[in-house]
Amino acid sequence: MAEVNILVDHASLAKGSADMRDAIERVKGQLAKIRGDVSASQAFWAGPASGAFTVLMGEFDGKANKLQSVLDTIANLVDKSSANHQANEDEQKHNANSLLSVLHGG
Repeated sequence: MAEVNILVDHASLAKGSADMRDAIERVKGQLAKIRGDVSASQAFWAGPASGAFTVLMGEFDGKANKLQSVLDTIANLVDKSSANHQANEDEQKHNANSLLSVLHGG
């Protein structure tokens, strides 16, 4: 089996998180537009089809909210990973500098 190497850095993680948050905001905007269109159509649309569509839209909203929650959680986890990665890099840099200082008699 081939070995897979994954290389990450703080900047890549931060960009990934920002891209996810941008996507979340675009989806929220699209959903708000759909909700607005549906709300406007209810003023002149009545009957069983309208009721069925309202139920369907409610189910869609529930699933869309769950999706947004999952995306928010993923973005938060990427943020946390980015912060942990940066802290680890800073600690490793400090340790390396301390070792160099000892080796050079400082």
